Amino acid sequence: MKRIMLALCLLLSTPAFAEGPYDGAWTVPNGNFATFIQKGSEVLVLLLEQDLSGWVPMMGTLNGTQMTGVSVVGLNLRITVVFTSTTTANVTIDSCAPIQECAFTPGTKFTISKMF
Repeated sequence: MKRIMLALCLLLSTPAFAEGPYDGAWTVPNGNFATFIQKGSEVLVLLLEQDLSGWVPMMGTLNGTQMTGVSVVGLNLRITVVFTSTTTANVTIDSCAPIQECAFTPGTKFTISKMF
């Protein structure tokens, strides 16, 4: 419950309006979700497990259509996201540790789709 409350606080502490074309909720191939909130070149990403049992907050920098992000607590996760449109993006897991807690191993590539 504390995790859900912290996630809500993080989301509610950002502006309520969508500033970027990639803002919104995205589906991840393993059934999990990601939310992207953009303000200028800064991006807040919140990775959520489908059963809400875990989450990973990330901060990233957007340069054109490419975002690089790192986790701020929990996993030591680094990703690269290349937006191919406002509704699809290709994700590469650059690194993740401890490996036993990672949903995807480093080097994994997959496509995510925007839900809304």
